[in-house]
Amino acid sequence: MELQKTTFTRLFPAAPSGTGLITYTCFGFESDGKRFYDVTVPGKPRIEQGMTVIALLEKPNSFDGHGLLGWVDCHDGSIVCDSAFKYFCMFLLWTYFAIMFPNRAYAVIATPANANLVASLVAAMFGAFALQALYIAAKSLLVRRALVNVREFIKPLTVELGANIAVERDASLQSGSRPAP
Repeated sequence: MELQKTTFTRLFPAAPSGTGLITYTCFGFESDGKRFYDVTVPGKPRIEQGMTVIALLEKPNSFDGHGLLGWVDCHDGSIVCDSAFKYFCMFLLWTYFAIMFPNRAYAVIATPANANLVASLVAAMFGAFALQALYIAAKSLLVRRALVNVREFIKPLTVELGANIAVERDASLQSGSRPAP
């Protein structure tokens, strides 16, 4: 994975895709004279011309397809990436189906020999979907963690370095406020 700072100097139309839990936005942009088409980002983020982001990519300059894992907006610090919670819920759902389907297969399929074969194949299929969802959830969690660290690193220093005003007032000699020794 690689971090890359990018400014969207020119944007091409964005189109949301997907429904339900998993949604993506597909768009294109130009940055530093290079054009990138078919860029897919998770969710429905705010995308504006002139926007500067720090993108987390699978490979260097791999914005195409699903190479963009997420980004941190340099202006407001917002993070755009997949939700690990959604994929973990999908893992639980697929696991439930993998466990419960063999129990129901015997009631639906008439011959027991076919029921064993069908139940094991369908349970294996649901188990594979569950493992894939668990892998994506773990990857999403790591991507989110990396982007949060990047956001903390680029956050501007808001604390002004200087003397404590209240201490200076207490230490200064003010007329009439303290008795002279």
